[in-house]
Amino acid sequence: MTTGWIEARTVLVAALRFFVRHYPVVFAFGVSASAQRFLAVGGGEGWAWTGGITGELFTNGIRLLFFVWVARNMLRTLRPNWSDVRQSTDYLADHRAAMLWNVVVLVALTLVFKVGIDTWIAGLAEPRMALAWTLAVKNVTIIPFMIVWSVAVVRAALEERAGGGPDAAVPQAPVAGT
Repeated sequence: MTTGWIEARTVLVAALRFFVRHYPVVFAFGVSASAQRFLAVGGGEGWAWTGGITGELFTNGIRLLFFVWVARNMLRTLRPNWSDVRQSTDYLADHRAAMLWNVVVLVALTLVFKVGIDTWIAGLAEPRMALAWTLAVKNVTIIPFMIVWSVAVVRAALEERAGGGPDAAVPQAPVAGT
């Protein structure tokens, strides 16, 4: 179980480093989704067009582009092919303790962000606007972090597969300037 915690912590630290180092880009992607969510919920009737299927397609398109950007930058030095990525699911089975610890930490982070943000914002505005602000904040914090973390797990799997040793599972930071 200790090894699982060390592996999970390594992946989370790599994800946090990437997230913080590239936060201007993370924010640029997230602010578009934040604006859509904010206007769809709190913008009133004049902004109703930002909700519904149009808004969902826009926000999910932004998230998909962000995912592609993260994967491209985190996996660049490994140059994986699609079959390598698909076979990285073996890592999940072989590292159950690490995945369990990752889930525990991510659930804790989500609860802190969910409860913390909801509590903080609830006192600032009426309920509809509080929800709009909550969604806006989450689109530049916890949602993009979960995307970065998921790619960090794939990176750890690919590194272990490429190197074959336990130290190979340690995600390395992307090359400077990426």
